[in-house]
Amino acid sequence: MVFSVFLVLYLLCGLVIYFSSRKYGVGHIALLAILSRLVMALFGLVIVLPFGGKDAITFESTAWEWSQKSIIDILATINISGSYVISSTIALFYHVLERNLAIPVFLNAIIGLFIFYYALVLAHVVWGRRFISKLFVLIVALH
Repeated sequence: MVFSVFLVLYLLCGLVIYFSSRKYGVGHIALLAILSRLVMALFGLVIVLPFGGKDAITFESTAWEWSQKSIIDILATINISGSYVISSTIALFYHVLERNLAIPVFLNAIIGLFIFYYALVLAHVVWGRRFISKLFVLIVALH
């Protein structure tokens, strides 16, 4: 159930990013970003992806520990300037729903989608529409 909810949430965010990216003329590359992050998220549910195992275990176990507290206590753990903000966010979902690996994996993928879009916005602000390189967008899409 939780997997389905977060998959639908991811796809809805993907649609928003796709249609928002079309105004920059890179809708097709946005689809690549959406699909590549979806594939990585699905792989991340089955195997531990390289370069993230230790951090993922630490953040997820901290989130599980914090989720056992009250909502007020979980909200008190949020520190925007700290690296454990993701644990606080996951803990909120764990507290409300259940402990499910799909939650941190899909939250990470959704954050990745918005990073892709905001990189487009930033490139547009800095260089203007005519100077946004397709190569730049492609690199951001696949990163």
